[in-house]
Amino acid sequence: MLAAQGAVCVICRRPPKENQQLCVDHCHKSGVVRALLCISCNSGLGFYEAFHERLAKYLVDYGAGNALLNPPDGT
Repeated sequence: MLAAQGAVCVICRRPPKENQQLCVDHCHKSGVVRALLCISCNSGLGFYEAFHERLAKYLVDYGAGNALLNPPDGT
């Protein structure tokens, strides 16, 4: 798997940082191995899987259209 991926994370396409290895990512429901990920992408994916609905709502509520972030008078 490592050679097939070119020894890089399949998400960010970067090699692991010095003194680190790629993580074996797997589906927590089925247990099936998916790919090798760097620690950052593996953690991010874990948060996404656990909180994707809340993350999407946060981006809607606090995204570019939020009046608190973009007041109409430009201040």
